[in-house]
Amino acid sequence: MTRLTAAAKSTLTPLVIAGVTAASALVGLPAGAAPTPAEIHVGDGVVHSTKGISNIVIKDCDENVTKIEFRDEIHSYTLPAGVEYVWVKSGNNKSGDGPGYGEMHYVGDCDPYDS
Repeated sequence: MTRLTAAAKSTLTPLVIAGVTAASALVGLPAGAAPTPAEIHVGDGVVHSTKGISNIVIKDCDENVTKIEFRDEIHSYTLPAGVEYVWVKSGNNKSGDGPGYGEMHYVGDCDPYDS
């Protein structure tokens, strides 16, 4: 991997996407450094992540499970109505709940009086 010199870095125009500058993305992590985990927030029916979301697994109020894989990683996704749980695969996170299942979040968008 080619590392940028200090002079080359100073000529870059900062490009910020989800808190990562282009310069830091090009340089990479120092040897032995652990990658920063994705920060995931689920609220108001939207999933946000500081790292690209590669897939989402949704469990709806009727216990149906749907896995959505994204060709291009995205940083936010609007959930459909009626979601009880969502697993967000972003970065190197795992829940152990199944292949491709990332970090689990309780959404609770279920009507307890709906039967």
